[in-house]
Amino acid sequence: MAVTELWSAAAGGNLELLIIFLCIGAVIWLVSSDKKDEEEKARKKRQAVAAEATRLAQVTDPAWMSTEIVRAVQSGDAGHLEATAAELPDWPIRDPLVQSARWLLTLHAGTEVAERAAVHRALTDEVRAGTAAAMTALSMVTVKVVSLARFFSYDWRQLPEEPRRLLERDATRLHGISEAAYALHHNLGVAMAAGTAHEADAAGRHLLALAETIRELSEGMEEE
Repeated sequence: MAVTELWSAAAGGNLELLIIFLCIGAVIWLVSSDKKDEEEKARKKRQAVAAEATRLAQVTDPAWMSTEIVRAVQSGDAGHLEATAAELPDWPIRDPLVQSARWLLTLHAGTEVAERAAVHRALTDEVRAGTAAAMTALSMVTVKVVSLARFFSYDWRQLPEEPRRLLERDATRLHGISEAAYALHHNLGVAMAAGTAHEADAAGRHLLALAETIRELSEGMEEE
């Protein structure tokens, strides 16, 4: 009986030690886990800060912004166009700039479709020339807007009167480019649907006139 009681006491002592060791292990695991969580949170925070710094450096870089907008138009990436354009200064010229970019994207993509649909290559080449001139003007205006925002302020009200007047003139030209691009896209569709030589010739004349209009508007912006 005495031996049994001693054994039980010893076993009980070992159990207590085991429980203590388990508790200590659990505490160490929890502390280690919390430390890992904190390190992971700190790592993600550093990544977020670095990413935001990179984004700010890009969207305030006139060359980067103009390149990305033109690239989006040429590649037909509407999502990237909208995301990039959203970073432009919230000025009155932003809407006409973005609208012209949207129609140039649609026109650029539609020209390839029209060519595959047997619209005469001479016509699509003229459309491409007009579109290219318009994209050059679009790039120029984007550089101008981002540069002025960095130079003066991203607040439109802080911009001096003369730069504002010049940007308003650019906005009017951009409206004209949007309208010409829309009309060009429409007439490409007419040219694809033309069922007779007379209809095709009429559509072709409209296309040539509109391509010349968009080119003149764009080149006028570049020269001023």
